[in-house]
Amino acid sequence: MNTAPPTYEAATFAANPGARDTKPAYTPQPPSQHHVFPPAFGFYHASGSHSDIRISLSAESALLFYIGTHNSLSSQPSIVLNSTPNPASPPLAHATLHTFSSGTDIVIFSPPNPASPSPPHALLKTSFQKSGVFTTAHTFTIPTATGSQTFEWKSSSGAEVHALQGKSHGMKLVTAGGNVVAAWAPPKIGNKKQGKMAFIGGAREELGGVWEVMVVITVLALMERRRRSNNSAGGGAGGGGGGC
Repeated sequence: MNTAPPTYEAATFAANPGARDTKPAYTPQPPSQHHVFPPAFGFYHASGSHSDIRISLSAESALLFYIGTHNSLSSQPSIVLNSTPNPASPPLAHATLHTFSSGTDIVIFSPPNPASPSPPHALLKTSFQKSGVFTTAHTFTIPTATGSQTFEWKSSSGAEVHALQGKSHGMKLVTAGGNVVAAWAPPKIGNKKQGKMAFIGGAREELGGVWEVMVVITVLALMERRRRSNNSAGGGAGGGGGGC
């Protein structure tokens, strides 16, 4: 008897076994409810690199995902979110920052299949850009079962940001109706940590793994754009954050 193919979440979960260690707070769920990322996690400098990043639960815990970065002169995407801790693993997403505008091209890939040598294929190509000329907020739109939905990363010093125990001013991701579905805060001190992020509410269950990856790759794009801005201004690599 034929069986249905795995969901995006289940396939990604299987491709990165280390992610299983990130679910102690989860109630066991059927495969269709597996998440790509933990509910909350940190971004940290990757060892041996000036600008690459790793995702881990804490500075001392195991690496979960590797993020490669490339400068504006490279032919590679600005940001590569890999599917495992291995920097050579297939990508979950790419982000290419426009040099002369605030726009970013985003590509979300199919989850890797360990049983197949075929490379991942693009599931979604979209843009991530400022909400308007006189704002620092950025928006993306993602297809849903009933059409499409737009989300906006905007500067915030609200309770969701404070709960991350970083600096008091960070970013929150909101729906068109104003519901907060994710938050990010830069670290208070130190050069190793680049920030902490958390998903909020039940948006992951409703929108699935592609949305999760979109949220992470877009906040990485904002972090990388601020890092480049700091470097251009002579401020060094900086803390990588802010509501740029």
